[in-house]
Amino acid sequence: MINATSRLVECLANTSDAELLGPLVMDEILLRVLRSPIGARIVLLQ
Repeated sequence: MINATSRLVECLANTSDAELLGPLVMDEILLRVLRSPIGARIVLLQ
């Protein structure tokens, strides 16, 4: 999770990277959260 967050911050520094890689890294972070022990709780809140 820390690695993915770090990559997101790094890609946001470059506009072209942010447009292409930003959504992919955000998807990775979301999937990691949903697959974690708290993921079921997050799904139930929606």
